[in-house]
Amino acid sequence: MVVGVDLTGIESAQSKKEKSELFKNQKEKTINDLSKLEIENWETILKTPDTNLKIYIESMKKRVHDLTSADEIHLLKGIENRLKYIFTALEKVKNPKENLDENTKRTISEYPDKIQADIYSCFVFLEEFESIKSGFNSIIQDPLKNTIKDVEQELNEFRRLRNISDNARTEDIYNEAVAKYRALEVQYRDYFYYSIVTVFGVATYLFLFKSAIQFMWGLENIEFWIFKFSILAVGITLITYFLKQSTHYQRLADQNYQTQVELQAYPSFMESIPTAEAASVRKELALKYFGREIDGAAHKDMSNLISDQMKSTTEMVKAATDVLKVKEKP
Repeated sequence: MVVGVDLTGIESAQSKKEKSELFKNQKEKTINDLSKLEIENWETILKTPDTNLKIYIESMKKRVHDLTSADEIHLLKGIENRLKYIFTALEKVKNPKENLDENTKRTISEYPDKIQADIYSCFVFLEEFESIKSGFNSIIQDPLKNTIKDVEQELNEFRRLRNISDNARTEDIYNEAVAKYRALEVQYRDYFYYSIVTVFGVATYLFLFKSAIQFMWGLENIEFWIFKFSILAVGITLITYFLKQSTHYQRLADQNYQTQVELQAYPSFMESIPTAEAASVRKELALKYFGREIDGAAHKDMSNLISDQMKSTTEMVKAATDVLKVKEKP
């Protein structure tokens, strides 16, 4: 048997995990680079250092730290590229090479102002991003979350109603089975009561009219008692059979009623099951309700009952005959 595996879901999960790991690493690197900038001695590097420069850097560290979505890695990469340029410029300002031409010296002399401007532009960029993100969440995302929540509730209600509709036919089948087995239970229970009355009536009749019956049918005492014991044995067998059948159908009715009730509760039960686990739960329930083997114990017990009853009847008649023969001897 070949088992199919959904590789798409696995690959998607792996890709998501890798993306999250890359974002985490990039975030840590950006924070570390900003920390390096924070400890620079800007008074010796810049011509006219901004007194708020370290505040800008500290604010950028906090905003980078607050980033949570792996999709924001592109923002971090953009900041990181700008930081690379700043570190390169810092290196040239702090450790200038000798014998540089005038154009290069003039370019390097402009680096401190550019470094300061780049730090400020990164600060403004992160500030604007945070403002836009906050506005997006308040204007679009929050109402969208409420809408999604309403849609999910409607979807769950639709699924519940669909499950009820899908189960309706199955419930009807079990309901018909319950009605059928209840009717058979009552029928055999009535047979049980009738047979008790009948056997008692026959036994009373044979007791009261023993002489008349013997005279009418020409029966000897031995023959009469054999006849009486045989009727009683058959009657007892029927009584036991009807009682067993009534109990058997009562059990079947109870089982089908229990299944019917569980199926009625199924839609509400499935609402609490996550969608990812719903398929396996349905499979387990299907194995529970369908494809079960028929319990043959009741039929086996009935066959054993009749066989044992016939043996007992034969032995009882034989014993009664022997006793009556002994009594009839002069």
